[in-house]
Amino acid sequence: MGELIDLAASVLDLAADGEDLEVYGVHTLATTVQAGAGGTIRRVDHAETRGIGIRLFRDDRVGYASTADLRRSALEVSVGRARANARASDPDPASQPPEPQLQERRDSLPVPLSTRPLDNKIALLTELVAATEGMDSRVRAVDTAEYHDERREVAVVSTRGVRARHERGRCEVWVDALGDHPAGRAIDSGYWSGLDPGEVDPEAVASEAVVRTTRLLGTHRPRPGGLPVLLDYVVVGDLLAAVGRACTGGALGTGRSPFAGLSGTPVGSAAVSLVDDGVEVGGHHDDEGIPRRQTTLIESGVLTGVLHSAATAHAMGDGSSSTGNARRVTHKSAPRAAPAGLRLGPTSGYRQLLTDVGDAVYVQQLTGAGSGINSVTGRIDVGGIGWLLRDGEAAGRVATISLTTDLVSFLQTVTHVADDARLVQDLPVSAGTVGCLPRLLP
Repeated sequence: MGELIDLAASVLDLAADGEDLEVYGVHTLATTVQAGAGGTIRRVDHAETRGIGIRLFRDDRVGYASTADLRRSALEVSVGRARANARASDPDPASQPPEPQLQERRDSLPVPLSTRPLDNKIALLTELVAATEGMDSRVRAVDTAEYHDERREVAVVSTRGVRARHERGRCEVWVDALGDHPAGRAIDSGYWSGLDPGEVDPEAVASEAVVRTTRLLGTHRPRPGGLPVLLDYVVVGDLLAAVGRACTGGALGTGRSPFAGLSGTPVGSAAVSLVDDGVEVGGHHDDEGIPRRQTTLIESGVLTGVLHSAATAHAMGDGSSSTGNARRVTHKSAPRAAPAGLRLGPTSGYRQLLTDVGDAVYVQQLTGAGSGINSVTGRIDVGGIGWLLRDGEAAGRVATISLTTDLVSFLQTVTHVADDARLVQDLPVSAGTVGCLPRLLP
């Protein structure tokens, strides 16, 4: 790693008169180890990806092409394809190349220790499975345990003067625990993420999985009415991810958002202050080479911000500029506006939250969250799995919960945001426990 930005910059001289080029390069190294019941290793993968994505701008038109072949001849062909795609596209005044932005100097971001031997990673996973299966007799087995680490280098350059490069790394470990009870089974997981796999505590990850699973076991009790509602960090993560998607320039600018036309008006309770902190989790720059920043979306319940890429900022006009929220899935796709690191501002400590709400219904999982939370209409129509909180302790699983509402109504019911935020697996969200009014559940 380290030569990617020079390779990307070498493509810029292929621009013809009247054209602008943006070149995005990525180089990823990743290791994945997966185990099943008894610690049996199912697979070990080591993957390396290199690729270049090219956007060509001319006369309010844009064309895109990509390649994993980094030879000069292949890069020349890709520029030609981007040029042809631009000629075939419809003109759009918003199709303008991003302009470089200055940013304050920041220290280099740390990357995970990716030099650890593979045997150590396998041993860590084996220890994690053994700890999970041996901790509680009600947990009969592990479904899946996985270790994953990744180191990623990104470089973005353009004929407009953008020149950005950063490296970012991460490591994550998780395990599912299968629990048995005469009244039914349950499954939940423990999760850890960080920069150094040497910091993983297998006992702690296993304990989280076992505790989360066993408190869902037992005879289902009727759900008491009129009790406050506590939402687990995983549930909050799914809901906030939808809010974040609805707060992008693309969604708001086209009216495909429940928050369209509501800027400057209350969309939640005074306990809701939502920010997107791209600096904390996303690296120095976004995938257009624009400096990441912290953007306030909702402040004390009032909608105040929008997440922009260069294109959505141009399309919205009114003096908008990129907020550093352009994201690409791979080098094969053009960037689009997306949240980078959503989080709610805390209003109380976790223990204080439990004291304040007293008895409550705790919603730990959502079923059908992927299809039942619509960021375009704002509708929420999902099932929930949870338990009764009594005197600060789990007091038995409650009958299946139905969560039928919408994103604005959810935000308006929030009464407490605890200070126990953590990264939610597979989502650009850090979330903690959230307290809501009883009316959240019908």
